[in-house]
Formats: sequence, C-alpha cells, structure tokens
Amino acid sequence: MKKLKASVVTPMYNAANTIPELLNALNKQTEKSFEMVLVDDGSRDNSLEIAKNFKSRFPLMIIKQRNSGPAIARNNGAEKAKTNIIIFVDSDCVPREDFIAKILAPFKDKEVVGVQAETETYNMSSLIARYVSCEIYYRHEFMKRLERIDHVSTCACAYRKKDFGKGFITKFKKADMEDIELSYRLAKEGKKLVFEPNAIAGHHHPEGFWNFMGIQLSRGYWRVLGHKMHPEKILRDSYMKNDIAIQGGLSVIFLFVLFLSVIFSVLHISKNLFIIALVDFFILALFNLPLGIYSTRYEKKMLILAPIIASCRSIAGTIGFLKGIIYSSLKLKEFKEI
Repeated sequence: MKKLKASVVTPMYNAANTIPELLNALNKQTEKSFEMVLVDDGSRDNSLEIAKNFKSRFPLMIIKQRNSGPAIARNNGAEKAKTNIIIFVDSDCVPREDFIAKILAPFKDKEVVGVQAETETYNMSSLIARYVSCEIYYRHEFMKRLERIDHVSTCACAYRKKDFGKGFITKFKKADMEDIELSYRLAKEGKKLVFEPNAIAGHHHPEGFWNFMGIQLSRGYWRVLGHKMHPEKILRDSYMKNDIAIQGGLSVIFLFVLFLSVIFSVLHISKNLFIIALVDFFILALFNLPLGIYSTRYEKKMLILAPIIASCRSIAGTIGFLKGIIYSSLKLKEFKEI
C-alpha cells in the first residue's frame, strides 16, 4: 500500500444534500494517496448513513460527536489524522479532480505551513451566491501577488499537522472567525501561509439576500472575539486590505446618522439627517465601485449590484460588530473569560 500523503478532514452537520457530491469528487482525484476523516457533528438527517454506505476508493474514517460546532469537529478530525498534511474541505464543497494534487504542491517549500485554495461558485442560479463569488475572486486577486498571507478560510485549505498545533479556538461555536483567527495566529508567529489559485474547489455560497445579511451579522459579532486576540488586524489583513477600517468607519457613520434621524422624527424635530445617511451610503457604494467594475467580467449588472450588496454587507457586519463590542464590554457569553 502506498504511503498516504494527506488527510482530508471534513466536519459534517445535516449535509445529506451535499456530502454525496464531495465524496464522489474525492473518488475522482488524480492524487490517490490520501485518507478522509469525516466528523459527524451530531447530524439529525441521514448524512451519517449516506457516508457509511458510500463506496470510497480511499480510506474513510468516520467520527461521531454530539453537536459542538465546526471548530471542535475539525480539531477532533485533525487529531485523528494519520498524515503530516491536513486538508480541510467543507461538506458543501466539490473539489476539482486535481484539487488535492494542486494544494499539496506548495508544501514542497519546507517553509510553507498553510495553503489557501481558490473556490468557485457551485450554485450559480443564485444572484447572491454569484456576488459572493465575485467578491472572493476580487479579494484573491490581491492575495495572488503576496508571498505570504494571513487570512485562510477552512472551506478549502491545508496545514502541516505539526504547525496546526492546538488548532481552532473552541470559543467560536459557529463557522465565522475560528479559521481566520488561526491564520492570524500562525502569521503572527512568523509562519508562512500562501495562496494557491490553481487548487480549486466548488463551494455552495449563501443564497437569498436576508440569509446573506444574517451571516454577515454573525460574522461581525464573532469578529470582535477574533480582534480582541489580534487587535493589529482590525485595520488590515491580506484578504480585505484596509477596506476593513474604511468600510467599517463609513458604516458606523451611516448607522449613527440613521439612528439620529429616527429619534428626531419621533420627537418631531425637523432635521434632514436621513438625506445625510443616504449620502453616506452612496459614498460607501462608491468605495465599493472597484469591486463592481471587476465583477463585470463575470456579469455586467454587477457593476451596480455588487457595490450596493457590498455596502449592505458592510453595514450588517458593523451591526454585528457593535453588538459584539457591547457584549464584550459587559463580559457576557463568549467574552466572559477574555
């Protein structure tokens, strides 16, 4: 039997609709020397039964745990992995046939401890999913030019097991910031993380405007915990550049002016603050215009839609961030021991 080169670790929760595609995609990989560690995070559908009955062409280890969140699931999977390279792939991903071969290639450089892969939209029928794809491609254009990055998403990435260390911080109960915090931590330690655009996995992005906004609220909330650990990243990282600070600032102004306009309206004070809020939103949209221009290479109407959606995304994330700041200042919930 050939020596295994990598372990694919996947957390699974109610993934009956997507896990067969992932397993089939792994069966078709050009690189055959890998195992899979599938961690069932207390699924209530028939995900586990599907996985158990699947005829895999690779060693498949299935671990069961009560529902505890993706951070704990990935840590458990990584602990059981038998190889030196851990490839994290989400249960709603569909890797291309050469994905494993391509994501392993950067590890020929002994300095490299982590690799971010590229993702492509798998659910193209959704406008919001197509927007998310455009923004990811737009952000990755900058990362392609960097020798080192500090932002790695676990939907499709890889780490050396020895550098993975204690893994993801389990205070993160949802898939919101646990992966980015790990990459911030490793980058701060001087370890080399790189972006590999040739390793591509299809990914199911969020569908529906309000669903997408809800995700951004949650991510903004959990970002507070991440930035309490890494305050230097609140202004800039290799994914968002300094857009974090600029868009966040404009969103705070928008929300503050909008709040005042509502208060003045209730008190019947004649102030045209709502117009100021609209002007601020327009400025925020203008700031996101480069994203819109870039997105026209995929879809012409994104010239207008992408800046508007991106601005709403920023505002939703800022609302979540402000909620997190309040909870943090009161030492509530996740922030109690920080």
